[in-house]
Amino acid sequence: MNNAPQALQTCTQIFNYISPYAGGSVPSDDSKQYANWMRWLQTKQDEYARRGYWKRLLTKATITAAAEAETAVLPDDFHRANGLYVFKVADEYGNETDWAEEGANKLFVTMITDDTDEDYGQWQIEFIEPLTSAISATAWYFKNPPIPTVGSDKVILPGDLLAYGVLSEYFRSTGAEGSQDDARVEAENRFQSYLTQENIPARYELLQFNSKPRKIFNIWNRRLYSSRLDRQSN
Repeated sequence: MNNAPQALQTCTQIFNYISPYAGGSVPSDDSKQYANWMRWLQTKQDEYARRGYWKRLLTKATITAAAEAETAVLPDDFHRANGLYVFKVADEYGNETDWAEEGANKLFVTMITDDTDEDYGQWQIEFIEPLTSAISATAWYFKNPPIPTVGSDKVILPGDLLAYGVLSEYFRSTGAEGSQDDARVEAENRFQSYLTQENIPARYELLQFNSKPRKIFNIWNRRLYSSRLDRQSN
């Protein structure tokens, strides 16, 4: 016998799980109501991803920047100002340090707000001082989860958490305030419970991690690597 939360891996499974409490059946996938359900699921996954630090969303990329560079654009799936966890850089002797560590005074993360820049709206690293030499750094960061759009799409965050998040929005739309509060509380309890189980690796552990990350090249704030919004890192 399957445990329900473990079985909730796709949008369809989540919708089937909540349907007995939300009208009795899943709306037709070409209906406005189904579009609402999908939008609520997308919104809730984004909300919970931004509010917590999830091990399952911790990923890495190689970022390179030329000597004298002042900025480096971060990957497309970087989505929060406090999402950079480790920025591992080796000096000329091969000694690796974490430029993102508190007190390092090497960089900070900002959004590109110049609407004439081709990377407008992207997150970037700004170096406190222009680089004295080229770098090739491993950036560990908390990514934005892929956005589900069809019923067969899988979700990264726990399905039961998202189910109760969607239910809270459904009850809000119907004016059932008591049920909305119950679903919201249930979702919040699960959110807090799951976060305590995530067991994020310590920074020093990631400094010792040497598998090959995917590459994101940056030279003078010009991003040469592009990816779809729903690309998942390997």
